Amino acid sequence: MPPSGGGEVPAASSVDKAIVEPTTVSSAASEAGASWAQPSLQWSQSSPAGGVAADAARPSVLSVGVRLKGEFACAGPLHVEGTVEGAVHGPEVLIGPSGSISGDVDSSKLSLKGRFNGRAVCGEVVIGPQARATGDITCGSMTLARGAVLEGRVSIGVSADDA
Repeated sequence: MPPSGGGEVPAASSVDKAIVEPTTVSSAASEAGASWAQPSLQWSQSSPAGGVAADAARPSVLSVGVRLKGEFACAGPLHVEGTVEGAVHGPEVLIGPSGSISGDVDSSKLSLKGRFNGRAVCGEVVIGPQARATGDITCGSMTLARGAVLEGRVSIGVSADDA
């Protein structure tokens, strides 16, 4: 759904890194005297160093029912309860119990309580008791809880440059 309020969503192929900034945009009804405003999302192509540094460490949450495709970069932690298909880059990625990522994860820390299928290059990986990870994982350290499922190739203690 395109954002309201005049902003345009760039085509997925033209976005290397998109930052979604929530704002409130007044609708025609509020301008006519109604006491409500319609929330919307405004897209910014700026990098975190390009003007949103004050919000850089704020967590981002993809809720249940949200489905995203593409490449995503977050300056702060990312909590996924929805579905992501593509690449995720950020300092900390948490895949919650109802969340899933199919694609690549590049992060200092990956905490998995849901499902992951793809390639991960992380400093630390924590796979919880009900989680399922399939693919190639390269990390400095890994914690695997009883009841977790891990299928694929795992390299522990190997830097990303050696992978």
